[in-house]
Amino acid sequence: MISDPVVKETSIQVEKGLKAIIPVKSGRARASWGHYDPSWLTPPHDSTADDAIWEESFAEVLQGSTVPYMEMLNSGHSKVAPAGFIDVAAQLGTVLLIKNLNHKLQGVT
Repeated sequence: MISDPVVKETSIQVEKGLKAIIPVKSGRARASWGHYDPSWLTPPHDSTADDAIWEESFAEVLQGSTVPYMEMLNSGHSKVAPAGFIDVAAQLGTVLLIKNLNHKLQGVT
């Protein structure tokens, strides 16, 4: 099912924001978040499109990664990104979605 355009666009904004702050060593974690993007990878790597999670329904987009160390990165095991950066992005995404939906309801473009 195709998601609502406002929901999808907001989710893409959150995805871009997260990809910008996910720590990069091999690029696997960043490449695998949401839409798989192998351009982030540096050889050698064992990343595949199966690492990425992006599922759409009308009112929801689920995004994430199956990379086993993603939870450790979110817990602060990297000096590059603060602990809880995924949780903060999710909260900001919720606020942004509410704002974007309100604009849609009010006819603001």
